[in-house]
Amino acid sequence: MQELKKSELLAALPILKEKRNDLTFSYSVIHQIIPGRVFVDNNICPKTALISTDSGLYRIVGNEYNDYFNKKLSQFLFKKLAQSENRFTLFSSSDTWERIIDTLLGDRLTKLRRISFEFNIDKSICGIRWREKIPAGFTIEGINKDLIRRCEKFDDEYYKEYWSSVDKFINNGFGYCVLYNGKIVSICTSIYVGGGYAEIDIFTHPDFRGKGLGILAAAAFIEHCIKNGIKPSWDCAIDNLQSCKLASRLGFISNEQYSIYIRNKTHN
Repeated sequence: MQELKKSELLAALPILKEKRNDLTFSYSVIHQIIPGRVFVDNNICPKTALISTDSGLYRIVGNEYNDYFNKKLSQFLFKKLAQSENRFTLFSSSDTWERIIDTLLGDRLTKLRRISFEFNIDKSICGIRWREKIPAGFTIEGINKDLIRRCEKFDDEYYKEYWSSVDKFINNGFGYCVLYNGKIVSICTSIYVGGGYAEIDIFTHPDFRGKGLGILAAAAFIEHCIKNGIKPSWDCAIDNLQSCKLASRLGFISNEQYSIYIRNKTHN
C-alpha cells in the first residue's frame, strides 16, 4: 500500500468511475479541493484505493481480493482507530468490502446503514415556480463570509472541519440561506464538491420547521446546480425518514443502500 503524490492523484479516478457517484468527498480529495490522502496498491495502474480526508472520513474502493493491500490497510486503520480523539468514519463500497471490514476490524467498529439518492431533474422542484412560495418577510441569499459568521449551525468551525477553511469553501463551494428579519432560519450548503457533484447538507432552525423553508433553501441550491452543470447528491441514515421524505419531494430517487463504520466506543 503506497500513498499517491499530489501529481499522481488522478490515477485513482478510474476506480471511482467504476461505480455510481462514489461519495463526493472522494472526488474532492482526488481533485485537491479539500485536503486528504490516497493510498493504492500500485501508483501506475491502481486497482484498489483508500481515500481519506483530513477530517477523518475514509473510503475503500476497487478490487477487494488484494491480500497484501488488505493487510496493510488493516494496519493503517488500526492506527487511526487508536487515535481516539480524532473522528473515524469508514465508508464501504460493496458487500464484499463489508465482509472484509467485518473480518479485519469488526469488533472495533459499529456498522450503520445509509441510503443514497439519485437526482432526477424531471421530478425536481425547480420545474415549478418555487420562488413564489417564499413567505412574506423571508428572503433567500447565497452563502457568503458574513452569513457564515452569523450562522449558528454551519459556522466557521463547520467549514474548517470539512473544507479546511472558510476561504476554500467560498472559492469552491456554494449554498443558500433563508433569512427572516436578518436571522438565518434555514440553510442548504455543499458539504463537498467534486467530480461534477455537490453533496447537500441542510438544516432548519427548530423554531421554523414545518414551514417548507428547507425545501426553499434546497430549491435554490438545486437550481444553482442545474445552471452550472453540477449534479446534486443526497444521502442519509436509512432510518432518517424525514430526510428521505425531503429528498423525495426535491426530486431524488432512492438508489442504493450501503454501510459506514464508526469507532466502537465500548471496545477496550
